[in-house]
Amino acid sequence: MRHHVVIVLLTLLTLAASAATTQDSDISRQERRVVYKVAPVYPELAKRMQIAGVVKLRATVAPRGSVKSIEPVGGARC
Repeated sequence: MRHHVVIVLLTLLTLAASAATTQDSDISRQERRVVYKVAPVYPELAKRMQIAGVVKLRATVAPRGSVKSIEPVGGARC
C-alpha cells in the first residue's frame, strides 16, 4: 500500500514540475511591459559629497511581476 502512495506522489510531483516548466515558457513568449516605475532614492550624503557611480543589481522577478530578491553584483565609481 505504501508503495502505491509513493508512486502516486512521485507522479504528481513530476506532473507539477513539467507544468511549471511549461508555464515559464508560455510566460516568456508573452509580451512583457512595465506596469510602473519607481525612481531610486539618491542618498543625501552622496549628493553633498558629489559621489556618483554605477551599481549593477541582479533581480529575481516572479511570474506575476513582483520582485522576489535583489542582490548587488558589481559597480564602479564615476
